[in-house]
Amino acid sequence: MTDQTNDAVMDFAFEDDQDDEEYSNDDVKNLIRAWICERCAPEILPYKKHLLDNLLEMIEVQVCNIESFENSDADTAFKIILYQQEIERIKYIIRGYLRSRLKKIEMFSMHQLSNIELRSNLSDMEILYAENFNDLLSQYYNKSGLKVLNERLQQIDLENMIVRPDLEDAVFCRTKREVGEFQVDEGNRAVIMNFEPGSVYIIRYRWIKGLIADGSLELL
Repeated sequence: MTDQTNDAVMDFAFEDDQDDEEYSNDDVKNLIRAWICERCAPEILPYKKHLLDNLLEMIEVQVCNIESFENSDADTAFKIILYQQEIERIKYIIRGYLRSRLKKIEMFSMHQLSNIELRSNLSDMEILYAENFNDLLSQYYNKSGLKVLNERLQQIDLENMIVRPDLEDAVFCRTKREVGEFQVDEGNRAVIMNFEPGSVYIIRYRWIKGLIADGSLELL
């Protein structure tokens, strides 16, 4: 590999720092962590809007960079390949993150739309998707069986039909920073736990929900 090609690789690796300080080198890593947490959490976590917006804008900039190349020599072609591979890698991570959320939105759509606090964890497009999904589900129930029943039996008890995430599920988590002594309620007694930085635990999600939200713990 020529020195010029080596320079192209280094330029690609550090271009975000040189050209646009708005982008963080940790954005992709943080999205991967958000994807893992989303897959492991029994409930839908808050949507990472700022992170997604940054990465989508970065993809757009990188596409423009590719289109701006005029030379067709081997070094330029190699640099274009690097850009394209990185763009596809980021797109794959974004798709995985969004699909993990959509899977849970379809499972818990009624629950997620039931109050403002739960709605706030969704993006505007996710709220629209959940509402449309609920409408389609209701139409399906009516057409597939409810319409042939008498009027009294056609009444749907929505409260009993709502599927809710099981916050009592056990999850694996790792301590990211010092937490110190932490009290959890176990039946009629309080249990004091001490989370040590870097240690891995298996524990009920409900107990550590707040620590996940403030970034003290991460799911595995």
